[in-house]
Amino acid sequence: MVPMTLGDTIDLGNRKFIAVEPVIRDLRTTWWGFDTKERVLFPGDGFAYSHYHEDGHCGLLAEEAISLDLADVSAVFADRALFWTKFVDMRLYVDRLQWLCEKLDVQVIAPTHGLPIVNLPQTMPKLQEGLLQASAVPESGTETGRVAAKV
Repeated sequence: MVPMTLGDTIDLGNRKFIAVEPVIRDLRTTWWGFDTKERVLFPGDGFAYSHYHEDGHCGLLAEEAISLDLADVSAVFADRALFWTKFVDMRLYVDRLQWLCEKLDVQVIAPTHGLPIVNLPQTMPKLQEGLLQASAVPESGTETGRVAAKV
């Protein structure tokens, strides 16, 4: 194990792995990682959503899982696993996430929970909508139906 802080780099030969800002943290000690060769962002549990095993989503990319309502499943995950999002203006975090992806020229997002995202312009707005939606409803509010996010 190698302890890392923001900006620390591990040389992996033909690529580097960099500790980057964890825009959405599941734990206060969380760091996100970034692969400089393939431009892959690894956000750990801080940017996650569920998928449906019964629908055959395992092994697919987010864009291939046609029956997956990304806004809804990301809202449910945030509601249940990221309780703190109820008490902050999530627009700031959504904007910061967009900024980080642009700054690093992210091409792929590989969440710990969820399917890899390869078409950011198509998929990110749906996940951002889910984060905003989850923060706009009371605790476990995603179980009672969708509420329009405040933008």
